[in-house]
Amino acid sequence: MAESGLPTKYWADAVQTTVYVRNLVPSSRQLHAIPAELWHGKRQDVSHLRPFGTTAYAHIPVDLNLSKLYPRSVKTVLLGYFGRNRYKLLDRETGLTFCSHDVIFEEGITHFTTQPTHTDTTNEDPFLITETIS
Repeated sequence: MAESGLPTKYWADAVQTTVYVRNLVPSSRQLHAIPAELWHGKRQDVSHLRPFGTTAYAHIPVDLNLSKLYPRSVKTVLLGYFGRNRYKLLDRETGLTFCSHDVIFEEGITHFTTQPTHTDTTNEDPFLITETIS
């Protein structure tokens, strides 16, 4: 929740997403079994999983008859899942949540809420080797 930078009113969505993901990973009670796999009787695909709060771009359908200059996607935040192929998304500008299956996620971009701290180099360890030997 802290990583996503979302307000605390989205705790219920965070918990719901946690439970959904938790059912798709092995449990400590049965290390070689996945709860959803035991329940459904078949192997579950986890390729659709993304971190909670990930930035996503949801496609705006062409049949809304918008002008040609109107954007074709809206920047959103992932709040959860509706099965394997639909996502619960939050539009931060309007505050509306909606469901979409045509989504592109920002991959490889970290969403850390804290900045890296500056390390003090005045009291360096004299025995620390900082050069590499080639």
